[in-house]
Amino acid sequence: MDWFEFWRRWLILLGWGLAAFGLALALFNQSAPFNVLFNDHIDPVFWPASALPPEARAFQRWAYGVLGALLCGWAIFIAFLSQHAFRLRQRWVWWCFVTGIGVWFVVDTAISLWLRVGFNALVNLLLFVALAVPLLFTRRAFMR
Repeated sequence: MDWFEFWRRWLILLGWGLAAFGLALALFNQSAPFNVLFNDHIDPVFWPASALPPEARAFQRWAYGVLGALLCGWAIFIAFLSQHAFRLRQRWVWWCFVTGIGVWFVVDTAISLWLRVGFNALVNLLLFVALAVPLLFTRRAFMR
C-alpha cells in the first residue's frame, strides 16, 4: 500500500470513528462514560461551585444531542468523501477538507478559548492534527 492510500484509509476510519462517537454523544451524553469524558471537564467551567441545575442539565442534554448529531453527519461526509472523491484525487475535495476543517478549528477553538473551555480546545487540537496530517501528506497528489 502506498502512502496516499494509507492516509486515505486513515481519513475513512477517522470519519467512521467520529460518526460513531457523534451518534453516541447524541444518544448517551448524560451517561456515566460521557460524564467522565466531557461533563466533568466542562461543567466546572460554567458551574464551578455547585451541581448542575436541572434546567441546565436539560439544556445540556439537548445541546450535546444536537452537537453529536452534527458531528455524526460531518464525519460521514469525511468518510464518504475520503472513500470516493479523495481516491480519485479530485482537487476540489482536498480544498473542501482544508477549508471546512480550517473554519471549524479556528471558530470552535477561538470560542472555546474565549469562554475558557480549555478541554474542548485541546480536543480540537488533537482532532485537527489527526485530520491535517493526512492532508499535508497527500497535498502533492492533488496539486498535479
